[in-house]
Amino acid sequence: MSEPAFRAQFKDIRIELPRPMLKSFIHKLLSSNYKLTWRHDKNGIELVIQTGEDRLLIPMKLESERKTLVEVKELEVITEELALSIEDLITDCGGSGVVRTFVDGIHCVSYFDQGKIVSVLKTEDGEDITVADSVSSISPQNKKQHSSIKQFVVNAEIDYYLMELKEALDKNDRSSVTHLKKILSRLALNKKQLSSVKSQC
Repeated sequence: MSEPAFRAQFKDIRIELPRPMLKSFIHKLLSSNYKLTWRHDKNGIELVIQTGEDRLLIPMKLESERKTLVEVKELEVITEELALSIEDLITDCGGSGVVRTFVDGIHCVSYFDQGKIVSVLKTEDGEDITVADSVSSISPQNKKQHSSIKQFVVNAEIDYYLMELKEALDKNDRSSVTHLKKILSRLALNKKQLSSVKSQC
């Protein structure tokens, strides 16, 4: 089975969702012809989104009459339109979490804090690894926390390429193994530099 052309992975997402924003999100999904149902249990409710063969579960908890809490540990989306709708929700409602996207050979990891992207790591076909920061959104007292965020993103990249390396080793693909080892070496150096910066904060 081939990999989908687009994938987005959401991790440790937290959104405090005002009732009008929830209604707007639901309306947007229905307008895009997604099939929606609700599941209830003792821990709260789940919004079930059916997109063709893809079925997503988004857990929600009613905090009050006016606010719903969305907490997602891990969620994978293969529909770009839906992934962008969830990202918009994070931005508009001041949410937090990590979003990883894979499209056309480009792998991007974005960290959201209070609705703003504070750190982005981007690779293209395993090359040109860069980390971009939204410095204006980070106060001086939060520099140490920001260093931890960047380290978290790099660790996520290392985990991803270790999985790729294992697959290449299983297939005895020597060319890919050599290529992936170079990427991991650069990431390990990046991680070491970040650890050094963090210790100086």
